[in-house]
Amino acid sequence: MGNKDKATGGKGTEEAMFMTVGEVAKKMNVSESTAYEFIKSGNCGFKYVTVGKKSIRIPKKGFCIW
Repeated sequence: MGNKDKATGGKGTEEAMFMTVGEVAKKMNVSESTAYEFIKSGNCGFKYVTVGKKSIRIPKKGFCIW
């Protein structure tokens, strides 16, 4: 069984459709705050979804294509 994560809706990470900012930060090798700034700047080449007032989710497919 894979790791469970809020971003995956309780499914294993191998089935995840969205990434958290923390996951994006790790892939970009930057801090989470830098990743948030980059995403919010409007200069990123991928779309993101705001969930509630603070949470951001990035579609995995769009990020990987970028």
